[in-house]
Amino acid sequence: MRFVVALFLIALLLIGCVTQQPTVRSGGAATGTVYHDFDIGMDSLANDLKKHLMLSLKTTDKKIAVVSLVNAEGKPVELGRDIAAALQKRLFDPTKYRLLERERIDSLLKEVEFSQSGMVQEKDTALLGADVLLVGNISEQSNRYVVYCRMVDLTSGEILAVAELQLYARPSVTQRYRKPL
Repeated sequence: MRFVVALFLIALLLIGCVTQQPTVRSGGAATGTVYHDFDIGMDSLANDLKKHLMLSLKTTDKKIAVVSLVNAEGKPVELGRDIAAALQKRLFDPTKYRLLERERIDSLLKEVEFSQSGMVQEKDTALLGADVLLVGNISEQSNRYVVYCRMVDLTSGEILAVAELQLYARPSVTQRYRKPL
């Protein structure tokens, strides 16, 4: 039953249909800094998420899944995949929590889409096993991209951490934002 609830929450988060926001325990504030360097921006974003997540976690045995971020239309793009991979690398800390393989999670979420149409059995999606899900979106605003991330407890729907990052819209970033997966 817990898994069905988790899958339902994932579906709502991914399609942006959540009409009521869960209580936010802690969150990062936008600094207004626009990062020109992708790696420095990812370091800052990961540090904000870690700091706020650690304030919210009650135990160290939580399993965290990081999924590809989506664009303003809710579609996965290459930049969202790159940000998710960079965050997973920077969030890795087995003394505090466990990270699940991102590629496997993305693959399982595609199966969840099929399960909504009845093509996959509910038991097939039981492999997800995450307690916390890192989701996010990227929006294009004039000469920059704003990245919003949140970590959601899949049992309660509570937002455990939020962070925002602004990236300068260099041609390479723009190309990855516009390239669908």
